[in-house]
Amino acid sequence: MKWLPCAAILCRDAYNAEHGGCASDYPDDAEKREGCERAAWYIQQAFCTQSLTSPSPPSTDPPVFPKSHFPCFAPDTIVPTPIGPKKIAEVSVGDMVYGFNFNLSRFEATRVKQVLLHDDGEYWLNQLEVGTSEVVEVTDGHPLFTGREWILPHEFRAQEFVSRNQNEVFTRIVGQHTRKAPVVINLLTESGTYLVGEHGLIASGTVTEDE
Repeated sequence: MKWLPCAAILCRDAYNAEHGGCASDYPDDAEKREGCERAAWYIQQAFCTQSLTSPSPPSTDPPVFPKSHFPCFAPDTIVPTPIGPKKIAEVSVGDMVYGFNFNLSRFEATRVKQVLLHDDGEYWLNQLEVGTSEVVEVTDGHPLFTGREWILPHEFRAQEFVSRNQNEVFTRIVGQHTRKAPVVINLLTESGTYLVGEHGLIASGTVTEDE
């Protein structure tokens, strides 16, 4: 089911998916059917109600880390913005990028407060396959939000992520410590999150000062 810009259509499609549509799409695959229904439920909660709730509420506050932990992305990682996609290396302080506002349970533009560029060493990158063709490269320790919880790269098996452009997108790790990058970059934003990749996965954009 494609991500549609109109909230009313999005809510209608998510409702239909949860109430029979997923069963029709995946009649013989219980795992995919359950994943489809979870994604539809989340979309309804995030966009069609006033708050994100769950029978088992996840911790949705963006994780924070010391700056020395280097939770970052490769320089060519795509970051969706209101004026079109940019490579993370092209983003500057003051730019508007898309993030997720957990207080309002919605995707929205958020201002970049700081760009953390690390170029004083070599950093191992993990490769995440997003959907069927996109690859996102990320260092150890940078959580992405699945729609229910934050997880780290080494925990990515066959996870289902909520993204900005689709109701569901399956993401899995296809390479751990595949290469070293001389430069990695992280963004700090006002919302504490930003989106990465063409699919727009939710990444943490919060750190704390080292003690």
